[in-house]
Amino acid sequence: MSRVVACASTSFSRGAVITNARALGKSPSVRPRHPASRKHVGSRIARRAADSSLARLALQNHFERVGMPLTDGTSITVRAMRPEDVRRVAEVMRVAFEGTPDERPRARVAKYLVDRLAEPDPDQCVLVATLRGDAVAVASLSFSELARGNPGSATRGEQTGSRSVPCPLDAAYLCNVAVDITHRNKGIAKTLLRAAEDFAKETGHGDVWLHVRSSQPAGFALYLKSGYEVEAWETFGGGGASFGVFEKLASALGGEKPDVALMRKRLDAT
Repeated sequence: MSRVVACASTSFSRGAVITNARALGKSPSVRPRHPASRKHVGSRIARRAADSSLARLALQNHFERVGMPLTDGTSITVRAMRPEDVRRVAEVMRVAFEGTPDERPRARVAKYLVDRLAEPDPDQCVLVATLRGDAVAVASLSFSELARGNPGSATRGEQTGSRSVPCPLDAAYLCNVAVDITHRNKGIAKTLLRAAEDFAKETGHGDVWLHVRSSQPAGFALYLKSGYEVEAWETFGGGGASFGVFEKLASALGGEKPDVALMRKRLDAT
């Protein structure tokens, strides 16, 4: 399509202007293209995106919170996962989700962790909490739909959370929070959560989103106490297990029992 040159209230095609000039014995005047062509603009955008990705990867590699105190007088260090953590973290996750709808074979969990290290992703990070050098807890953060593997995207990961009540596409999303069974009731989960929120803020996010099952009341209570609020419920109707206090919400949800809660915490309010 030819570029249109406007003159008063009439527009002429570029070819027509050149033809008319030649007919009058004049040399056609054609503007040279501006050096900031689409190709050049695209290259600059690509370079900025690459620089931004490198900066986010560098943040992952250098993120560390040392000496975060626990209730028993000890302290943990929270940092990005390293190759030497994989075996231990895979076992922590396997045991933590055993017997739940989120249970996965150990080999599958280990592959997920190895893939995170083999192909570093600026939009996805696995944080571990270490106690005396031993990885005792884990939490994953993702910052894009692609990293989370949501339906309809060109997925690189697995689907996480709920399909019916998804979090915003580019939000900071927390998942896979797990603490070693022998180190619970020390405040590790709450402390790791605080470090994950610090990481989200350093990446420029003003809130953190997550999904939690109503059948896991300890986790739900942890998030409520940590300042997270329920944004939406995914429900199922008929049958199912009893969820104690959540049963009381059934009447407000059309007689259905709550299953998965979408929760959000605004970090600028902390």
